[in-house]
Amino acid sequence: MINIFFSHSKKDRHNYINYVANIIESNPLYKLWYYNYKHTKDTMDQILRNLCLIDVFVFFISNNSLNSDFVQQEMQRANELCIGNKIKELCGIILEKNIDTRDNIPNFITSLEFCENPQQAVTIIIKYCNNI
Repeated sequence: MINIFFSHSKKDRHNYINYVANIIESNPLYKLWYYNYKHTKDTMDQILRNLCLIDVFVFFISNNSLNSDFVQQEMQRANELCIGNKIKELCGIILEKNIDTRDNIPNFITSLEFCENPQQAVTIIIKYCNNI
């Protein structure tokens, strides 16, 4: 089973991200971690502790996520885990055309994909899962 984590702003959990989550969760090869959770300090501490169990870290990039304290904490921990080779694949999916990829996205996210539709995002995530 491949463990996947979606880092995203709760404000962006609209049809797009819900669609992607439903498709990924419907495949028994994949386990999506912490998708439907309530944001609390305790939950965030638990997420940060357990990110070391994730195989594929997916960062859904939007203005909301770039300005989210929770997402920034997830990104910092993911960076630490990538340096230690704990997370096998890290994927950035850009949701908005107006995102400036040079200034706003952390340097360690080297793979960025702009996806206008959620099926395209599913295909990219599965591609990263197949690399494991």
